[in-house]
Amino acid sequence: MIPETEWKFFEATEQRAKHLSHHVQEQLLALWEGKAPPYEAEDLAGKRARLIQEMEYPERIEKALASEPTDSQARHLSLHQRFVLATVFDTHPEIVPLMETLQGMYARFQPTVNDKPATWGEIQTLVASHEDRDVREAAWCAGAPLAQAAQEPLSELFRCREALARAVLESGYPHVAYFLQDHERTEVISDLDTFERTMREDYRATKKTVRQATGEHDVEPWDFVYGIRSGNPIPDSAFPAEALVDAMQVQARRWGFEPTNLGIRVQAYEGPARLVALEVPKNLVVLVSNHGGWQAYADAFRVFGSALYYASARSKRHFLEHECLAVAQSLGVLFASVLENREWLSEHTGAPAGQIGAAVRARKAERLVQLKLAHSHHAFENIIYAHGDTDANKLYCDIYEQGMEVSRKPEPLWAADPNFAFAPFAWSERVLAALAGHQIRKTLTSSFGEDAWKSPQVAEWFTEHFFQSGALLPWRKKIEQATGSEIELDALREDLGTAEFLGPGLEESEGISDEEVAEYFEGIDLSDIE
Repeated sequence: MIPETEWKFFEATEQRAKHLSHHVQEQLLALWEGKAPPYEAEDLAGKRARLIQEMEYPERIEKALASEPTDSQARHLSLHQRFVLATVFDTHPEIVPLMETLQGMYARFQPTVNDKPATWGEIQTLVASHEDRDVREAAWCAGAPLAQAAQEPLSELFRCREALARAVLESGYPHVAYFLQDHERTEVISDLDTFERTMREDYRATKKTVRQATGEHDVEPWDFVYGIRSGNPIPDSAFPAEALVDAMQVQARRWGFEPTNLGIRVQAYEGPARLVALEVPKNLVVLVSNHGGWQAYADAFRVFGSALYYASARSKRHFLEHECLAVAQSLGVLFASVLENREWLSEHTGAPAGQIGAAVRARKAERLVQLKLAHSHHAFENIIYAHGDTDANKLYCDIYEQGMEVSRKPEPLWAADPNFAFAPFAWSERVLAALAGHQIRKTLTSSFGEDAWKSPQVAEWFTEHFFQSGALLPWRKKIEQATGSEIELDALREDLGTAEFLGPGLEESEGISDEEVAEYFEGIDLSDIE
């Protein structure tokens, strides 16, 4: 039994953590908007470090866990443990200056294409639609100067995280990162291994289509979107930036959400869609591209759906009850799936049925390529921490070449992606969210029929199955209870039109061991990396 006075200590500590977290999120918002950070990084890190050092906070968590807590208390105390561990990594004196350096690099970078300044939206348009292959390549490589500058501090960040993980927990950083996200590493590896093996042939069929569309035998990274979009007769102009916010709010209301009452702010800026949770549940900022286009809509809908999840969850009385990212993102995947609904597209674009069918097929192929790329990033991130002395550029190019099955090594642009610094293992979350989101979509269709995409009962369904329990129930258990089965690939495969490629089911790789994890990564050729 935990004394009431002791539980009040944890509640008070949680309020202090919530206040400091708000400042951390303000720092992130400034980063994405390209503004000066509002706080000194070392000062903020010092305040956060003192929070977990004062009043024997970690020791009191362990003592409370040994005092026969209720199931709810035990789960909440485990969230305190995660918070302490995350803070240790975020505030380490060797890590803080590296993060500050990287934040400045990403915030200040101004990309160019063929020596001309270009916005993020303009770069995306060039890669997707410019007929000149050299121009597409130049646009794809626009982040090369940033990648070159960020590689050294980012590689050092990897080494510091791995060394700290070995010192604190005697395990590699990937184990720590997955634990902080409410995952078991072996389960994640199992899920993503199943995804890659099962979708491999369909990906190859998509790549063959790209070859035919571009007339190029050797498909390069800048050919994928262009080749797929060539089969999409609905132009990006059918998705104007000025109509985006209204389209998201209309869809949210169709499902029974009222976004104006949920504390969600939408701001347009130059960059991909992002969510900054200044304070859950009532102060969420959704940054969306001011450029428009189908991909910008898809990204914005996905992020807005995640914001709906955070803003609607009923159990957010406690700051630490933040959901596992994959759970919130699953609603984002579901929300963005309406862009592939033929009735929604007809209503929004006015295109004829034949064009809509072709557009949906193209969009699904593009999503498959994106998930395949996310899988390659996941493999790179898992390996680079274990091989800190490896040439990261060489490793990334080898993994990309084998994972995406391209014949020429790409430009090593990995360090231009801020997720590796500020959202470690976000790429694995992207694939897990797709698996869970499509599984939920299948359940909703079974419950509400083909019109589930516009059913006003969706919000009520999420309240019953997800929002009320919050993070006090492990995310896999929530998915299983809501959908009637464990995480599986069937729904994603059906939604992407890949049912004819019957790969092995998830049950064949459940319970994967650490040795099998190592074996899984043996397919990456590291023999010539010294």
